[in-house]
Amino acid sequence: MILATSPVCPYNGGKYIETVKPMKLKAIVGRMLRMCPAAWTVFIRSLQLCCFLLFCSFMLLLKWNGSMTDGYEHYMTAMALEENCQALLLVAVLVSVCIEDRQS
Repeated sequence: MILATSPVCPYNGGKYIETVKPMKLKAIVGRMLRMCPAAWTVFIRSLQLCCFLLFCSFMLLLKWNGSMTDGYEHYMTAMALEENCQALLLVAVLVSVCIEDRQS
């Protein structure tokens, strides 16, 4: 889909293009706020843990100081923390959805 302000796109040979529908963020946030307490706890605690892991990763990158010879272990540890944070959040969201589905 191409984003454009007018229905005619000059890059598409002047043909009409499909307009993009706006996301319904209010509905998504409203649904998240109505989660059951167990699913909400899993989601919030995993978000807090991810924030802590990202903070630790940032501190390791500050300690690394850009030197590939002296602090390469710090760099690799920081990158591993960042990647694990993403995986943890993905798994936590899936578990939270499963808990919510079982409760309702």
